[in-house]
Formats: sequence, C-alpha cells, structure tokens
Amino acid sequence: MARAPKKHPVFVTPRLRLRPFRTADIVQMHRLYGDADNLRYWSVPPSPDLASTRRMLRWHQTYRPGNYVLWAVALKRSDKAIGMINYHHRNLREKRVDVGWLLLPGMQGKGYMAEAGRALLAHLFDDLGVHKVEALIRPENKPSTALAERLGFRLEGGPIRDRWRIGEAWHSVMLYGLVAGEQSTRSMQNRQSSGALRKGNRAGEIIARLPDDFFADGRRDAPPQRREGLSIGSDCRSSRAKEH
Repeated sequence: MARAPKKHPVFVTPRLRLRPFRTADIVQMHRLYGDADNLRYWSVPPSPDLASTRRMLRWHQTYRPGNYVLWAVALKRSDKAIGMINYHHRNLREKRVDVGWLLLPGMQGKGYMAEAGRALLAHLFDDLGVHKVEALIRPENKPSTALAERLGFRLEGGPIRDRWRIGEAWHSVMLYGLVAGEQSTRSMQNRQSSGALRKGNRAGEIIARLPDDFFADGRRDAPPQRREGLSIGSDCRSSRAKEH
C-alpha cells in the first residue's frame, strides 16, 4: 500500500498553491463557508458567524491522510486563499475516497478548481495508490457536474434519494466516479510527454505539471464568467467524529 507523506503536502500548479489552512485564512474561510447562496448545493448549512468558522478551522488544519485531508486553494502570486479542496471518507481496503471542493463566487469561471482538481487527483492516484475517486453532486448543481466531467468523472448512479439532510430538508445526489487510469486524454498525454506529472522543488513542494491546453479557452487567464455555485458537499463530520 502506498504511504502518505508524513507532513501535509503542498502542491503547486501554474497559478495556484494547494497548502494547509492557516490561522490567517480565517476571514477568507468565513467568506467561503458563511455565504448561504454559494453553499446552496453544499451538504451542511453555512457557518452562522466568524466564531463558528474559527472552530471549523481546527479540523481543517488537521492532517489525517488515512481518513481525510483538506487544502486551502490559494493564488500562487499572493498566497490568498480563494477556495478549499479535499478528500474524505478514505477506505483503505477498497482504495477509495470521496472528494469535495468549494470556491469563492468571484473566483469562479476561471478554471481554478479544475486546476486544483488535477493536482489532487494526481496525488490520490500516484502517491496514495487510490483506485477509485467518487463525488456526490446534487442534480441541480450543473457547474460542479461539468467540472467533474471535465476531470474525467463518469455518472454512475442516482439520484440517490435523501442522501443529505441539511437542516430539516432532505436532498438527493448523483454519484460520479473516476477509476485510476481513466483520467482525461489531455492529462494522460501530458504524463507521457513530460515523463512524470509532478516533481519536487528545492522548497519541498510538489509541482503539478499541467498541459498548456488545459485551460478552458487556451489562455492561462481566462476572462471571468459567473459560475452558479461551484461546490460539492464534502461533509467530513463522520471522518472526524473522534475529535468531538
């Protein structure tokens, strides 16, 4: 079985740095989790106040690679957190994990989460030896459905009725899956041409090498486009149950 890094790994892409959350991220983190409109497809209610978000930060910073890990998605130039991506509910015997993501509304439509998703998938398949990655997405969440498909996921089932309870309401979800070796053609071509998807640099970070044509319109700085609710639920509560 592939061993996880002993320390929380950092991944660097052309425009992003996926790194651990920091105490200084609290304001940006509350912008992520306190926006009810942006979390309307999420699997838990929005954070009601900054104090609640601060309590969430504690387990966001926890590194439990056998169960779940969360990364702040930060702009490489400024190191400002603009989103979150994670894996959770890791099943070591079945070599399977779930993934989730969340991005600030103003940062949507620029290809950032797809870029982060490529880096995370490379880590899961190449470093951790995961065989299958799954994502639960509500049927009405069209942007996240499109992102999952862009990353190579396939619709495998659903609607799975009343899978999430949010407040007093029940919500159904669709199941998307990606098996090792099924990554998109462009990603696989990049692996073959580069010899390896990633390499270490002198700072101990991992550089995620993405194909030049990865970005939606062929440019690294695509014009902003409003994306409605680019998020999928990633409730790590059961993963961290022992912390409470």
